[in-house]
Amino acid sequence: MGRNRQASDVWLNAMTSVEPLPAKDEFQFMMSMHAAILAMQNSYLLSKEGTLDQEFREAVTTAIVAVKDLPGMDRYWRQRRDFFHTGFAEYVDDLLTHEAIETLEIYKASDITSDD
Repeated sequence: MGRNRQASDVWLNAMTSVEPLPAKDEFQFMMSMHAAILAMQNSYLLSKEGTLDQEFREAVTTAIVAVKDLPGMDRYWRQRRDFFHTGFAEYVDDLLTHEAIETLEIYKASDITSDD
């Protein structure tokens, strides 16, 4: 998401937009999100088998709770949920019911403007 300014702008715009972005930007957003959520799935599965510490997994997946109320997260999860391991998808479904993390305001700032 923070690879470069363009990727960050696309990600933030997509996360805060109720409507999908133009096709190429929306595709970039979906693929970036998918890569990030796949990494979270990997940490989930590794912790289930005992290879990775459960506390680490929870720290990584806290990012989902931070963005759970943003329209882009909802749009992403509705479209891509079935691409994931059933146990992980159910884990994320549960995370989406948690209280939002109020300390991560940057994810909610839909009024951020570009410095271009």
